[in-house]
Amino acid sequence: SNPRDSEAFDLVQQYDVVLAAECILPKLYPLEPFVGCLDNVIGPSTEALVAVELRTWHEFDPKSRFVELCASQGLRVETITEGLDPDFIADDLEIWRVTRGASTEKQ
Repeated sequence: SNPRDSEAFDLVQQYDVVLAAECILPKLYPLEPFVGCLDNVIGPSTEALVAVELRTWHEFDPKSRFVELCASQGLRVETITEGLDPDFIADDLEIWRVTRGASTEKQ
């Protein structure tokens, strides 16, 4: 059954923002369940913010794979580059905005 047909999904759509951090670790956590979870909780006006430490993985590029998996679920991924506190900017840290819609993120 489709989770969007449940009463729980109706409640989830009340959320404006979903926050996630340290969830993109392919060695420890498969990306598919995380993207599935995001797909279940992101409604038409929900915005998910995912804080990510960019890590390499020998089997695939985690960011590209995440964007690809999100796109397959109708989710758009954008890297937030503006409005960040300069004291907390690092080359290996990113914040991704995930919403419903076609992705414009380069893979």
